[in-house]
Amino acid sequence: MYSDFEEISLRLYGKRFDGAKWRKGVVSIAEIVDKVALKLLANTVLSEDYRLHTTKQEIKENEAELDVKYSWQFENEWQHLQVKTNNIPSPYDENTETAFFLDRPYGYGKIDEKESNETEVSHSSWHTNKVHEYSIDVDFSRQFDPVFNILNNMVLHSVILAEGSTVKIHKSHRIPS
Repeated sequence: MYSDFEEISLRLYGKRFDGAKWRKGVVSIAEIVDKVALKLLANTVLSEDYRLHTTKQEIKENEAELDVKYSWQFENEWQHLQVKTNNIPSPYDENTETAFFLDRPYGYGKIDEKESNETEVSHSSWHTNKVHEYSIDVDFSRQFDPVFNILNNMVLHSVILAEGSTVKIHKSHRIPS
């Protein structure tokens, strides 16, 4: 199966009370990949909205800076997310905004109007690079849903570049939506 691939995600961050404790998680709206089998597997097994598009990445690096650009083709137009960062990956502290976004042991995906999927995941602690410039050229409303039109011209409060790693999927079960 695939272990090294580009995945571009539109997600929300939230928490769910399971009756005993709060579970911090990532709510997947849509995932963009360029692997047919990965799309089919994720859509079937995890009930997630994986979409198939041609993707590419450009990484330029020197001693001081890292310039990373992820692009995908949607309806014959290229969309992209790009960041310029320092070239010093470093761990992040607990109780920070970065930890809020990256330390999410659960993933959620809508199955239908009545049920969602809750999947427990784990990965090693990721290092991050300090972002000093970003560029987003995505038509969120056209590509994902008109409700996301608000994102088209939004100035972001947080932009994070994290080194990814292997993510282990532990168990998944259905919960009420």
